[in-house]
Amino acid sequence: MFGQSSGLADVTLIVENVRIPVIKATLMVTSPVFRAMLQADWKEKDQNEIQLPGKRLESFIPFLRCIYPDLKDRVTGKL
Repeated sequence: MFGQSSGLADVTLIVENVRIPVIKATLMVTSPVFRAMLQADWKEKDQNEIQLPGKRLESFIPFLRCIYPDLKDRVTGKL
């Protein structure tokens, strides 16, 4: 959904033991936190899989759906 079907996914995020293939560039363009994580000298910069401990899948998937330009779900206060 987030780049896997197009073959563009180049990193896998792991949230609650669920692997989510995503596109680094999309994350970096839309999130200053992901930009720092994937460009600066953080350990995640060169990893193919990145664990996101403390994140809940039920709120992380809607976040991704809001930042991906081909999906563009609306941001609301409901989660």
